[in-house]
Amino acid sequence: MKKSTIYIILTSLIVLIVAISCKKNEDTDLEPTPVVNSVVTGIVLINEMVVKGSTNANEFGEFEDWFEIYNPQDSAVTLDSGKWYVTDAAEFNNRKFLLPEVTIAANDFLIIWCDDRGQPNGMDIHATFKLSSSGEDVGIYYDDNGSDLAIDIKTYPATSIDGQGFGRLPDGSENWEYLTNPTPGASNN
Repeated sequence: MKKSTIYIILTSLIVLIVAISCKKNEDTDLEPTPVVNSVVTGIVLINEMVVKGSTNANEFGEFEDWFEIYNPQDSAVTLDSGKWYVTDAAEFNNRKFLLPEVTIAANDFLIIWCDDRGQPNGMDIHATFKLSSSGEDVGIYYDDNGSDLAIDIKTYPATSIDGQGFGRLPDGSENWEYLTNPTPGASNN
């Protein structure tokens, strides 16, 4: 390499280093950008589910898969019409089933029957999907002005045992366990 080529390369590197240093000094006067977590926990939570051979019947007398949403708040939470979705394909199809407007009382539960029926019948809600016993993601999403805001997502493991529940113990905690006696609409035990 010629001396002139080395000189040009070294000069370019020095200019680049000075430019980066100046940029860093300019940025120190700016306020830091807050980090926003994409999953908002605590509003409502996925609390319990049965994904194979439910022993709990819905209002039609059918034994279908289900999952439960829990309101851990000390006051009622209203899931506004047109804003809340549930899915069995979290991170892939966040808007699989649009929930109707529903209010969940303080420290209470809402059952979502996963029987592919569609809209609610009275107080019971029937999603347009079924759960797979081979394991998948269940999620609750909120439409935040066109953006999908993940409220809670739970990946559940595969199971071959009929009627086995999988839930938070105690309700709303981070601890998930297999449950031999599922309790849809009631506290996990």
